[in-house]
Amino acid sequence: LPAEEQILLAFGRLRRDKDYELMLQGLAKTAGWRLLFAGPEGDLTYADLKQRTAELGISNRVTTCESFIEANAQTDFFAA
Repeated sequence: LPAEEQILLAFGRLRRDKDYELMLQGLAKTAGWRLLFAGPEGDLTYADLKQRTAELGISNRVTTCESFIEANAQTDFFAA
């Protein structure tokens, strides 16, 4: 991840009730921020997110780690 950008972290199971749409729309309206999704799929899939980020033109500012994050690796994500 680029050091010069601020990072938003969406951590945990992907679920529609977390309202990621609001976060994606906000990201589309701001500069200098990157969004990192980390965790397994739930009722929302990474394919859904990738489609929406493409529609908003922010695919290059969204990074995904598409799996369960083991406890010993979680601090690395929160330190980013």
